[in-house]
Amino acid sequence: MTKYTIAKGDDFYRIEVIGHAMAGTYGFDIVCSSISTAVALTANLIDKLGFSCNIRTLVHEEGKFIIETDIKENIVVKVMDNLVDYLETVSKQYPKNVKKS
Repeated sequence: MTKYTIAKGDDFYRIEVIGHAMAGTYGFDIVCSSISTAVALTANLIDKLGFSCNIRTLVHEEGKFIIETDIKENIVVKVMDNLVDYLETVSKQYPKNVKKS
């Protein structure tokens, strides 16, 4: 099961994704792959847009992703909101494999 947590404060936005979806054979799990890709794309987009200085924490490990940003720039908030929307969509499509914690 992949679980994700969203935390927002006055000056930060944190998304943490932990675990494996177990929706398919390890290494061929399309749910895990799609989540991993979405998180990596989010971090890369923030960097490419020139807002990498807004990233406070970035962890991209086996079964664990954390992105924490400050929210000085509205575009960073929108990019993070986009990732949350995607995670919510995947959790609705695969409720046995992904859920908000």
